Amino acid sequence: MYSEENKYDVLVIKSYLKVNKLSKKEFCKCCGIEEKTLNKLYNNRTDILVSDLIKISNELKIPVASLFSCEFYSKVQTRFIL
Repeated sequence: MYSEENKYDVLVIKSYLKVNKLSKKEFCKCCGIEEKTLNKLYNNRTDILVSDLIKISNELKIPVASLFSCEFYSKVQTRFIL
């Protein structure tokens, strides 16, 4: 349905990795997720568990909604309101 769009805001994760001088592998260990899960997020795949998104957002200290791109989030939100 939303396949052409970026569903996730990976820049927030990339910025966190850069600021904290972490590799993807180290970040995944801190979050308690597998590296393949992070790669799915980077590749805009939708088969990511909500529990993994929560773990990532907890590590970043941001709301889960902040992991989604603004365009995708607003379309999904509008769809549920209608």
